[in-house]
Amino acid sequence: MTILERICRHAKNRPDKPAVIFEDSIITYGELWEDACRFAKVLSDLGVRQGDRVIVQAFYSKWFIAACFGCHLANAVFVPAEKNSNTTMIRGLYEGVDAALFIGLFRALECNTLLYAEMEQKISAAAPEWDGEFPSEDRIADLMFTTGTTGVPKGVMVSYKNIVQTVLTRIAEINVRENNVAITLIPLNHVAPMRELYLNGYVGGSVILLDGITKMKKMFAMMDEYNVTSMYLPPANISILQQMSKERLRTFSDRIDYVYTGSAPMQEAQQEYMRTMLPNSRLYFSYGSSENGTVCLLRYDRDQKDIRCVGRPCVGVDVKLLADDNTEAKTGQLGVVSIKSEMNMPGYWNREDLNKEVFQNGYFISNDVGFFDDSGFLYITGRKDDIINIGGLKVYPSEIENAALSVPGIQDCVCFSVPDRITGQAAKLLIQTGDEFVGDLRTIHDELAHLLDGYKIPKVIEFVDSIKRTSNGKVDRKFYQNS
Repeated sequence: MTILERICRHAKNRPDKPAVIFEDSIITYGELWEDACRFAKVLSDLGVRQGDRVIVQAFYSKWFIAACFGCHLANAVFVPAEKNSNTTMIRGLYEGVDAALFIGLFRALECNTLLYAEMEQKISAAAPEWDGEFPSEDRIADLMFTTGTTGVPKGVMVSYKNIVQTVLTRIAEINVRENNVAITLIPLNHVAPMRELYLNGYVGGSVILLDGITKMKKMFAMMDEYNVTSMYLPPANISILQQMSKERLRTFSDRIDYVYTGSAPMQEAQQEYMRTMLPNSRLYFSYGSSENGTVCLLRYDRDQKDIRCVGRPCVGVDVKLLADDNTEAKTGQLGVVSIKSEMNMPGYWNREDLNKEVFQNGYFISNDVGFFDDSGFLYITGRKDDIINIGGLKVYPSEIENAALSVPGIQDCVCFSVPDRITGQAAKLLIQTGDEFVGDLRTIHDELAHLLDGYKIPKVIEFVDSIKRTSNGKVDRKFYQNS
């Protein structure tokens, strides 16, 4: 059963239950279904046909939700774009996906545009009934663009089957139920909040979509008001909670059923903070991607592992590691992470060359490198394209970063390659410290010498005020590598 069919059922059985909650508005299941039906008619009247791409600026509004599910009902492809996109960005995306319509806050040059300000009038005028067929599971529902931290952003095609299988995997692993009230605080054009929307829409729960964790007073007030039971918190949000809210999260320790974290690696200090604040909650770290859904889960409240550990593969997910000779790596041996499941995307938009490269025998060949331990836990050591070749010796920046983060007082860091006259490449480490840090660059060098082989110690170490990260919390290594 698709998400649309489940929402239709919830709308009939519990029309007044909140489905989506914004800072200043609530959408019930009855309203959500009616708005989607009406907007599917609006799209048809505007000439949008089956398979057409519709770009929707990710603005925190009920009309964003109506556009999402209206596109699905109309069998169009939903393409969320950044809230802060400008005309040039939208025009480039519009041409890149050969879109039929742009829905946003402004009129984009040479784009067929529907303004958010016009949507209420158009939706209100449309008939609330819908007599079409639900889309088939193999059709493309969404086109999600990656952040592009390691290359040009790619359009990930997500089918209805992918969406439902990702939801069912989460339900099977975490036991999400209809009484769930979730909150997420990252931009709506990212895959994580969309998955929270789909997950809770499927089970009949409620999801709060809040525009940024910096509205912390508002966040805690809404958590109180709506009795939040689960949170999606990327590591960057956890760091902000540590710095700005101190002990406030602890007051919810008897109410939060689980916290779900993903999108970037967690630091040990972040894990310990969450264990301390929410000792009665289930704490999950998720390893996955836009391309593959939820691949592995780690219960870090229960299994306290090396921070490179991302857990065991989820039900229905086959993960194998490919060694340099393309054979399956043995336990403890490094290999490229390869994934096979019903959550795997059909492919990248208009990139047949890349699709042939990343799919082999039904497996998606990722860019991550890792190993399995004797208990079946997967550890990610780095990415293939991040490897620093120091005189023929391979070094993963994440290994150096993890070592640096274990030094007391170091809050954040990034490691990347720089040219070296003798070894070809060398490692450079930028470090952000807190007030509790005592020492200097020599102190850091000496600490790393105890933790790393000699050739892995960065040739250059520098202090910086902050580390640049993407909007979903990943270190923007490409920024540093190219600067």
